[in-house]
Amino acid sequence: MQSVPLQTSHFLGQQRLVRTASLLRSSGGPGQSAGGHLAGVGINAAATAGRARVSMSSAVEKVDVAIIGGGPGGLATAKGITRACPELKVRVFERAKLRPRGASVFVMPNGMHALEALDPETHARVLAHHSPAGATVTRNMAGEVIGEAGGDSVAAPFASYGPCAYLLWASLQKALADSLPEGVLETEVRLGDSPPRDEGDHVRLQIVSAGRRPDGAAAKEIEARVVVGADGNQSQLRQHILGDGPSSSMGVGLFRALLPRPEKWIAPNSATIWAGPKQAFRTAVFQGDVATWTGIVPWPAEEEHLLQGRAYIAANDAGEGARFSPKERCLRAFEHWPDAVRGIIAATDADSILVHGQNYRDPDRCTVWGRGRATLVGDAAHLGTPLLGQGTSQALEDALELSRCIHAHGATSSALRAYERARQPLAQPIQAISVDLFKRFQAGESFPPDNEARLSIEHGFVARSFRPLPVA
Repeated sequence: MQSVPLQTSHFLGQQRLVRTASLLRSSGGPGQSAGGHLAGVGINAAATAGRARVSMSSAVEKVDVAIIGGGPGGLATAKGITRACPELKVRVFERAKLRPRGASVFVMPNGMHALEALDPETHARVLAHHSPAGATVTRNMAGEVIGEAGGDSVAAPFASYGPCAYLLWASLQKALADSLPEGVLETEVRLGDSPPRDEGDHVRLQIVSAGRRPDGAAAKEIEARVVVGADGNQSQLRQHILGDGPSSSMGVGLFRALLPRPEKWIAPNSATIWAGPKQAFRTAVFQGDVATWTGIVPWPAEEEHLLQGRAYIAANDAGEGARFSPKERCLRAFEHWPDAVRGIIAATDADSILVHGQNYRDPDRCTVWGRGRATLVGDAAHLGTPLLGQGTSQALEDALELSRCIHAHGATSSALRAYERARQPLAQPIQAISVDLFKRFQAGESFPPDNEARLSIEHGFVARSFRPLPVA
């Protein structure tokens, strides 16, 4: 297939929008911490020096597995462990309240195979949320059609490899959360600033309120036999145990939102991409009654700090994120675009518009995923770029393997090291290819419109299959 400029290519799911920012840049490699490591769980001592201690409640909750982060990777890990080892006490601590978000996700066949091996019922529930993308139309900034793809344009390339799922991110999160036993998931809490402490047969960590109250207003201590970091591309646990500095910015901001009853602006069962220099805007309709849209824009280096340390900035967030309105910022960014783009943004409730950054880590800085009684899964472990569309699928593969290793070895450091040995050779090539694509794109190279599908198939990623998880 003939290569075409990225600005005119079709995109595989929402992640392909990243390609259209032709002046993407990174912020350089992650800085190396000067902090040392304590025995067992490594601690970035320099980063935590001088911080006030959080006043703790007297009660200590003892668990077998503490999971930091309630995205798909963390929730799937909890599901796998509770299913394979129901005798273990598992807790998931998620910073945000579970609510609809303006993001979609594409789970490739390998991710769906991993989910089916982990829990067939959850696999069926997620598959039921798949929304065929229908026809995809690509337009330029003037609104002129520059490309079309018919049928289920997202899943079609993978038809011979098994089912895919293209759905709202919140639908995937809810399906996984609903599958967990009662009391496993706790929301609106986060890992405290004080480093976890390895105390021999367990790790002691702080969990504090993630709401508007100051740290310490609702704090507790957890004793966990093992700790799993599933807290994404700005993983706090990663810095506590590895101290290897922040991830590298791709130099873009992504605005995301949901638009109920979008028929005035968007045709049913369709997707539209408006592509322009440095920017793009994409819409897709899910199950007929709600649309998700994403706007991608270059993000000034001097404002990148606004996107660090949190998954999303919403209009009502406290702190620096509240100094600007995501809706107003998005309208300014697309003020010279077609009426349909500006109309969609204007029709969206300001409180539902979120903005976040896009980051990556160089693979040669991700050769260690854990220490002692702590490990990482998903983006916290092997953060690549979205240019292969494999992020969620890799998190599900991680969850399956970690659950399998804990079933075999118990909630021990041996289980964590076995998981890392099994997964690193499989995850690191995907991370490396996605980062290489981004760096080639920075250098001005263009790719054919089916690039993600072609590479995932060519390298055998989507053809992976998995043995069912042993269950009690």
